[in-house]
Amino acid sequence: QVAWEEDTFKYGALSAAGDHLIVLSAQGELIIAPASITAFEPSARAQILDGKCWIVPVLSGGLLYARNSDGRLVCLDLRP
Repeated sequence: QVAWEEDTFKYGALSAAGDHLIVLSAQGELIIAPASITAFEPSARAQILDGKCWIVPVLSGGLLYARNSDGRLVCLDLRP
């Protein structure tokens, strides 16, 4: 049974860390949302890359790494 659906993102990458979902849209927008059975409600959004983004972002030690199709790599410090 499907608990909820979100059709905002035509293409993008999805991963999870702890109790949060990490979404990188195909246009380079990063969206972080609590993992929830009731709804997709983002707690943070930011445009972090331009161009096409198809690679799943990687989280390690509180640092998030993301890359676009031009090879540009960014690192975001998500530590509290």
